[in-house]
Amino acid sequence: MSTILRTSLAFALVIPSVAAAGAPDHARTNHKIEICHLDGNGDFHELQVAAAAGAAHEGHGDVPTGAWYPDTDGDGLGEDSMDAVACPAEGLVDNVDDDCVASAEVEDGEDNDCDGWVDEDFTCPCFDSGDLDGLLAGQETAAFTWSARPWGVSEVTSLQGFEWVYDSDTAMWTRPTVGADMYRVDAEGGAPYCEVWSETYLAAPVHAWAGDQVSDTQAIAEESVSVCEGVLDAWIVDNGVPLTSW
Repeated sequence: MSTILRTSLAFALVIPSVAAAGAPDHARTNHKIEICHLDGNGDFHELQVAAAAGAAHEGHGDVPTGAWYPDTDGDGLGEDSMDAVACPAEGLVDNVDDDCVASAEVEDGEDNDCDGWVDEDFTCPCFDSGDLDGLLAGQETAAFTWSARPWGVSEVTSLQGFEWVYDSDTAMWTRPTVGADMYRVDAEGGAPYCEVWSETYLAAPVHAWAGDQVSDTQAIAEESVSVCEGVLDAWIVDNGVPLTSW
């Protein structure tokens, strides 16, 4: 092959690559993306727009497409066992982490019925019989029930352990007390609660409360009220403590 022919062929092979390098990138300029377009009714629907216009659309309230799942139990978490849709709508959420699917509560350390409480049908979160044994060991113990208390709660059951102590310097008796209480809040919507308390003093002969009350108070589920009452009632019976109702 002659030198002239080889040169001509080489030049011909170069021409297309030069043209391609200088040509407009049609694939880039025509690229489309999916977005969720917000219409005048406040609803989103899926729409294709030019990629270069995506930022402008988002500035007007549109959002990128994603995975939105039904939240049929209203806990703010989607159910990833159901099909997702690309755009948000009422009843859909984009969070599926740790979703709780409600079932009957069982005593297993889990929130089976998705109400935010664990084993509430079976255990009292404030105390059990062993806790009461330790709290009231060696104490003279009284048990009370109240139908109402002046600060807006009903005290279902109260256990008080105490021992009178005489101070010869002040000529005063004090009664350091400990106890375990179960309360129901009278105000509508108030959660019931239970309490374990200590370091409260009743001074005589003035019969006034003195000292600070140190307590561990916990709000509990409605189902736990009967459980906690049962723990207190059983302890009262097992230890032969007279029960006074006011």
